[in-house]
Amino acid sequence: MSDSTKDGAPPADASPRPFSSLMGRAWPELRAIWHLRHRVIGLWALRRLASKRGSPIRLHIGSGDRILPGWINIDLKAYPGVDLVADVTHGLPFTNVSAIFAEHFLEHLELLHAVGFICEAHRVLNPSGKLRLSTPNLDWIWRTHYTSMRSGGSPERAALIANRAFYGWRHRFLWNRELLATTLEACGFTDICWLSYGESNSSDLRGLERHEKYPDEPGYPHILVVEARKDALQEAKLRLLKQQMCEEFVFHLPG
Repeated sequence: MSDSTKDGAPPADASPRPFSSLMGRAWPELRAIWHLRHRVIGLWALRRLASKRGSPIRLHIGSGDRILPGWINIDLKAYPGVDLVADVTHGLPFTNVSAIFAEHFLEHLELLHAVGFICEAHRVLNPSGKLRLSTPNLDWIWRTHYTSMRSGGSPERAALIANRAFYGWRHRFLWNRELLATTLEACGFTDICWLSYGESNSSDLRGLERHEKYPDEPGYPHILVVEARKDALQEAKLRLLKQQMCEEFVFHLPG
C-alpha cells in the first residue's frame, strides 16, 4: 500500500525528513556566511581563534570605532579594530554565543529588520545566553524634545528638534520601553531587566556603554538599557506582533 494519499500528498502523520529538518536549522547560518562573500576567510579565522582559546563567544554588534577587548566587534564599516565587517540584517554567522551587545544600533534598523535582528540574536545564543541592548528612549525624546520645549520655548524649534531625533543620524525607528519589551518576549527572551548606563548583574556585561550621555528626566531615562535571557521562541505572539507592526506602521511607508 502506498504511503501517500490519493492526490499524491504525504500522509498527515508523515514525519519531517531528516535532511529537510537539518537544512531548515542550518539555513540561517549558511545565508549569513554567504553574504560575507570574500570576508568568509576572516570569519573562519575568528572561529578558529575562539575555538583555540576556548573562551565564550561574545558579539559586539554595530561597534563602530568603540572596540571592546575580548569581544568579536562587528560593524558594517571597516573601522580600526573591527573584527568582522558584515551586514547583520543578513544574519549572524555564529552559533553557541554567550552574549550579544548592541549600543545605539537598534534605532538604525527598519522596524521589521530590527525584529529580525532580535530573532537572529535569539537563534545564535546558547541556551543561557544573554542579549543587552541600548537604544534612545522615545518617551524621553517626546518629553524633552517636544513637550517641554514647546511649552517653555519656541514651538517652531520644538518641531525641528523633535524631527531631528527621529530622522537625524540615520535613525529609522525609535522604541519605547513597552514595545521593546513586547518584542523581546515575542522573539523568545525572558528575565527582561531594565538597567542604567553601564550597570549589569553580570560582570561581563558591566561597563560596556561608550556613547555620550544626556540628562535624564524623572522617570524617563534618555536611553533604554535592557538585558534579557534566551528562552523559547513565542511564534504565535511574534506573528501577531509583526501583523500589528505592518498594519499600523510598515504598510504606511513608501515602497
